[in-house]
Amino acid sequence: MKSFAVIGICIYFLCTSFLYSQNLDQFFQWVNTGEIDKVREELPRLLESYPNNPGVMFLDAITTERAEEAIITYRKILQNHPHSEYADDSIMKIGEYFFARGLYSQASRLMLRIPKVYPRSEHLQRAIDLHVNSLLAIGEKDSLDFYLQVYKKRFSNLDLNYNFESEKPLTSRPLKPVTTEGMKLKPASVKPVSATKSRKTSVITKSSQPSSGIKEKSSGPKPFVIQVGAYGSPENAIRQKMLLEQRGYDIHLGKIKSRGKTLTVIQVVRYATKSEAEKVAKKLKSEFGYNYLILNRPE
Repeated sequence: MKSFAVIGICIYFLCTSFLYSQNLDQFFQWVNTGEIDKVREELPRLLESYPNNPGVMFLDAITTERAEEAIITYRKILQNHPHSEYADDSIMKIGEYFFARGLYSQASRLMLRIPKVYPRSEHLQRAIDLHVNSLLAIGEKDSLDFYLQVYKKRFSNLDLNYNFESEKPLTSRPLKPVTTEGMKLKPASVKPVSATKSRKTSVITKSSQPSSGIKEKSSGPKPFVIQVGAYGSPENAIRQKMLLEQRGYDIHLGKIKSRGKTLTVIQVVRYATKSEAEKVAKKLKSEFGYNYLILNRPE
């Protein structure tokens, strides 16, 4: 019996070592190219073998259709794997969701965690941008002044020269290439939970490429737009516009009348077919929880 037990243990460790050596690159590449169904087919196997692996959990979250369910998974990563290379990504996902929903106090608290806990994160510039914008939205001027002084002393290599006199106080900067779900490519292997990866701070520059989530340019008419919000406050509409533009989307702000009030609408533009617009709209719903309308608005 002991020999069988020893053989079983050896087989287990051999299989475990083999599975640990598997790389998640291919799965994130599929996400990047929009082949999410392939990832979803493989996820049950990965989740069964590695239910608590932060990389697998993150892969599950970014391919989840319902934003609320994805948020639960991101929170589990933060709670159970705060030192994982996916922790700062999870913070950004939750924070951007809160910001997009207008929950600026919650977004502010989350964005603050990046410079405090993960100062080498590649999301550092964007996290500070959204932290500043969230504090502006809730009128926390004293806190804003305090944190800006801290950030300028600590992160002198970042762009923190905000123009608070304009209607767009934050620097509008594109992000580095991200996947269709708004996630950077992670060349990370499936590793034991204790394994971590060293990080280097990346300063986002004007020359960075936009997200691959935006539509490709093509000739011909593009009459379809995606309406993702209508705001009574133009400032809130501008904040949402900036958030989406930073993710690489082409945004148009318009005005409509509703029950005697003038609302500012946000539209993601433009798409040649309704199915093309619907595909992007579903990504926006998954990423930010936006309700949307597909409108036929010829140019």
